Amino acid sequence: MKRLLALVLLLGVAGCGDDDSSGPDTGNQLVVGALLSLTGPGQTLGRTSEAALALAADDVNAQLTAQGSPVRVSLRVEDTGLDPTRALDRLRTLAGEGVRIFIGPQSSSEVNALKVFADSAGVILLSQGSTAGALSIPDDNVFRLVPEERCAWHAGVSFWKGRSELNGVSIGIEIVNPGHEFGYPPFPEAQIRAVIALIGEIRGRWTVDDNQIVGHSDVAPERKTDPGELFPWKRLAEAGHGYWAEIPAAPGEPLALGATGPGVFALQAGLTRLGYDCAPSGEFEPRTAAIVRAFQRRWRPGRVDGVADGETRARLIALLRLGA
Repeated sequence: MKRLLALVLLLGVAGCGDDDSSGPDTGNQLVVGALLSLTGPGQTLGRTSEAALALAADDVNAQLTAQGSPVRVSLRVEDTGLDPTRALDRLRTLAGEGVRIFIGPQSSSEVNALKVFADSAGVILLSQGSTAGALSIPDDNVFRLVPEERCAWHAGVSFWKGRSELNGVSIGIEIVNPGHEFGYPPFPEAQIRAVIALIGEIRGRWTVDDNQIVGHSDVAPERKTDPGELFPWKRLAEAGHGYWAEIPAAPGEPLALGATGPGVFALQAGLTRLGYDCAPSGEFEPRTAAIVRAFQRRWRPGRVDGVADGETRARLIALLRLGA
């Protein structure tokens, strides 16, 4: 069985009809929509995709001309800025004008928001950037370019257990939830049951150790908070996926930003052994605080403040003894 370094749980913002038409009623014009991020954090891929699509359209039209066909391909490019709401608005507008084939959107959160409309309206989405494995649903109208066994971009810039750039050695599970920025509601029971079942299926295909089942915030603690403190990691552990520990608090004063000394060094060494990128220095700086918050979201969800109090440290020690 093939081995994975990590199974990464992420959040996607939530947002499947037949139609025989292939595009707007423009004679011999086949209009292809492009939902790209031309501004914001995804603009590098967006602008590269825009240039590639323009070249592709030129090549296709040249071939059609050489074959004597009157059909021509044209593009309608819309900027989504990686915003799921804006992407859905642009999709609805172009679909209303008769466009039925779309390149994009780029992110899993956008795809998640567009899936229901795309399926019901009978439009096709071909996403060049969406990578979360759990968005691969048979018989829907979304097609993506990264199968489970290929390198995706779900983890992004990441680190776990001495390895950086986890995209090529992990599978991402996208869990629908608007996240902290948009109210962060509890996860429905049916959703958790589905996640547990999916993890079991993935572990049936791949070798994934319990200490390699992680959250997005674990592998990128300075920039990610998902799936967050409301996600029931304890339920996963009880189902046989991952570790959990609940024990009394350890003695000693809390360690917080600005603290120094052997206690901080030991804390950082423990977090590093667990898997985080927290090289021991003996100084409790902002990076250590971010990693402590990530640890708390995962294993001490009742307190997510970046302060390593006695209970936080006790749970860390217990998890290391369990083999996490």
